Amino acid sequence: MKLVVVESPAKAKTIEKYLGPGHRVLASFGHVRDLPAKDGSVDPDKDFAMEWQVSPDRAKQLKAITDEAKGADTLILATDPDREGEAISWHLAEVLRKKKVLPGTVQRVAFNAITKSAVTEAMAHPRELDEDLIDAYKARRALDYLVGFTLSPILWRKLPGAKSAGRVQSVALRLIVDREREIEIFKPQEYWSVTASFEADGQGFTARLAEFDGQKIDRLTIGNRGDAERAKEAVEAGRFTVSSVETKPFSRNPPPPFTTSTLQQEAARKLGFAASHTMRVAQALYEQGLITYMRTDGVDMAPEAISAARRAIADRYDAGYVPDRPRQYTSKAKNAQEAHEAIRPTDFFQRHAASGDHARLYELVYNRALASQMASARLERTTVELGDGTGRVVLRATGQAVLFPGFMALYDEGRDEPQDEESARMPVLREGDAPAKTGVEAVQHFTQPPPRYSEASLVKRMEELGIGRPSTYASILQTLKDREYVRIDKGRFVPEESGRLVTAFLERFFEKYVSYDYTAELEEELDDVSGGRLEWHKLLQDFWRDFRPKAGEVMDQKPSEITAAIDEFLAPWLYPPREDGSDPRICPQCGNGRLSLRGGKFGAFIACSNYPECKYTQKFGQAGAEPGGSEGPKELGNGIELKSGRFGPYLERDGKRASIPKDVPLESVDTDIAERLLSLPREIGPHPETGKPITASIGRYGPYLAHDGKYAKLGSTAEVFETGMNAAVVKLAEAAASAGRGNGASREPLAVLGAHPESGKDIKAMAGRYGPYVTDGTTNATLPKGMDPKTVTLVEAVRLIDERAAKGPSKKKAFRRKKKA
Repeated sequence: MKLVVVESPAKAKTIEKYLGPGHRVLASFGHVRDLPAKDGSVDPDKDFAMEWQVSPDRAKQLKAITDEAKGADTLILATDPDREGEAISWHLAEVLRKKKVLPGTVQRVAFNAITKSAVTEAMAHPRELDEDLIDAYKARRALDYLVGFTLSPILWRKLPGAKSAGRVQSVALRLIVDREREIEIFKPQEYWSVTASFEADGQGFTARLAEFDGQKIDRLTIGNRGDAERAKEAVEAGRFTVSSVETKPFSRNPPPPFTTSTLQQEAARKLGFAASHTMRVAQALYEQGLITYMRTDGVDMAPEAISAARRAIADRYDAGYVPDRPRQYTSKAKNAQEAHEAIRPTDFFQRHAASGDHARLYELVYNRALASQMASARLERTTVELGDGTGRVVLRATGQAVLFPGFMALYDEGRDEPQDEESARMPVLREGDAPAKTGVEAVQHFTQPPPRYSEASLVKRMEELGIGRPSTYASILQTLKDREYVRIDKGRFVPEESGRLVTAFLERFFEKYVSYDYTAELEEELDDVSGGRLEWHKLLQDFWRDFRPKAGEVMDQKPSEITAAIDEFLAPWLYPPREDGSDPRICPQCGNGRLSLRGGKFGAFIACSNYPECKYTQKFGQAGAEPGGSEGPKELGNGIELKSGRFGPYLERDGKRASIPKDVPLESVDTDIAERLLSLPREIGPHPETGKPITASIGRYGPYLAHDGKYAKLGSTAEVFETGMNAAVVKLAEAAASAGRGNGASREPLAVLGAHPESGKDIKAMAGRYGPYVTDGTTNATLPKGMDPKTVTLVEAVRLIDERAAKGPSKKKAFRRKKKA
């Protein structure tokens, strides 16, 4: 019997159908071992020996594989065709070897698509495990561990509020922070555009001012209203005729089929998918045999696929859409390996497949791949110049027309930012024509700062710089969100204060290790390991030789020294120039103390040097006129102060604090409202059945009722103060009924993690009768032993829920009556 091990249960079912009798196909559910999250898992003093541990949530799968291996004569490792897949196969072989159940014959097969022909072909040509790929995996895993487990403890001890740092994660964060700095120091420049509207043969078009009084007019030439008005008056007074018409044909070639990064970029632009969601959906399409392997930086397709695509084009369009020769592509990305095909459909005659998001992504992959083998689009650009007869004013209009759509009939690549190219259609004009002028406009503009990164543009930039690998981009971006170093605002990354602080710390003390060039060079060295050109121990030795003493040097510094260095490093941002020209470091409250960065229990903040006489504080970041900010705490009366803290505005009196609820406008908070908020929780009275008190209050997740360890949500802050006994009893009863298996435990979630990328349902971490679990309201997944429900990430929760759902309903054990003695 031959035991075949793949990564996912969906893939296992499909492949077992193809292989037939004599084969047993099992899934490993991904990696079965990992480095324990503790000191010593990688030991630099013992030639970087690595201690591997079987993942607790993989014990069941590993036992099934071990049991089957005992009776197998051949082990076929058929995990994914990349470095991670090779590593999973190596881990499996090592575990079975240690258990002394490794079959006598071990084979490695890899296929780029889960189709019968691809699987059969791969099985006919097995190979051995690729030691170079495995070494590259070990080196990358050791590097990430050494950086994370060296930097993170330094951050915890020297930088309050910081959570973690990672080798590539921190560089991606620096990109986001650097862009934010560019935006903040950007100085807008005023400019004006002067345009005229015309009409010819019933078709309108717009021409812009190109020359005025012998001067060529560029975008920034007209810089004030006076010049703009003079130019506008001249255009209004002129009678314009066409002085020249220039027509230039040009062609546009189709983009190559998708790689991992371009798929993530285009899915973000056109479908609004996060990178992690794109990869999850693509994985499912691959496992269903609909597309080829989705982790690749190759841009070409197999010859047979190209032939099929050309036949599909000819079948769908006329012969003019099929180019004379098949198209071949070469990647322009830095460090591209091109070890696999580009992402394409496995069947070019299947235009639609799956449903929902899977169908949308499949269609995107299909159209892009098919378009990549279609004829170029032929277009014509027309430039028309109009003169006023005096030579004083020249206007220019540009437009384009599609002569032959070619690949554009099927697909047009998305763009991150609007293009300046004029694409409006133009009427047919000839020299001497005098189109009718219908209006003139002078419009004020200001130059704009570079845009914040979207997921698409950040992935593109990382690929251009050679930072990380396309297969890791989704997890990198998700980690930045989970650590709350960034937030998403209107589809763009905005660095949080904690993200800026961590970046400043790393730039100040570990500049080399967050530099773009060094990170890219390290990626090249890792590629050299995978190609057999560099020994992996040497790579680690070279890295550790410099990194270890640097880390020790920083660890030896006092937290106050670290804070002072960061304060100096960030001074231009923390203390921007004041309008009155005064020293921005002078305390605005006492007038003689100096402001400086301090570290506190909840992170960094700005404080006055005259503390405790002067209690002025300011949130970490640029000064702003908000309560508790540059104006200091606001006195509301009765000893109550309105302040601003790490989690937003709050009230304080004699050490007692109360946050301002989100549905209470800050400007409406007066002494009366403050007194009521500080008085919470409010006791409504004893429950008529139990006699125990019912209280109303505001918690982390909003307003709620509480009674005997059970809870019920309230709709607004107002209800906290208005809900009476009858309404409270009803709400508590309804909450208990909806809890279903109410066992007396609290139904308040331990944490709300976010929405499931596919279903959109909220995922929560809950305390259950048999331990903590995560749920989307439909599927419950128990957390592995040792995993803290309060720190579990959305990505981890989604994986656990999806794996639990894939197993199907739990099988209930039959009840057996004990026999009487």
